[in-house]
Amino acid sequence: MTALELAAQLRDALSQELERSKQARTALVSLDSDELLDGAQRREGFNDRAAQLSAQLSQSLTGPREPEVSELLAEIRAMSGALKELDELNRFLAERALACVRAWGAQLKPGGQAYDRRGVRYAGNEATVSETA
Repeated sequence: MTALELAAQLRDALSQELERSKQARTALVSLDSDELLDGAQRREGFNDRAAQLSAQLSQSLTGPREPEVSELLAEIRAMSGALKELDELNRFLAERALACVRAWGAQLKPGGQAYDRRGVRYAGNEATVSETA
């Protein structure tokens, strides 16, 4: 494959991943775990494909570049920056979602309030049910 074809494939893959990353926000806000796990698997596939294309592209760029290839590489750099920004936003949203889930879990099963003399919470503080009531 030529450098132009490889760069076009990488640009198209980045474009698709940008769209998927934009849609991941709705899954994060709605706490859709199935969609989040599917998205993680798709991202792993994208990362593998992008690494392959990048390696092939770097091998094919040994000689002088065509102007079209330089334009595609500029598009790829811009898309990579946009994907990085989306990933940072999605990571922030994921951290907020995790905090919400942890808070809900803490309210459903609150821990004990007893501490030892060093200020460490007792590990066996959970309420138990007697079987011989």
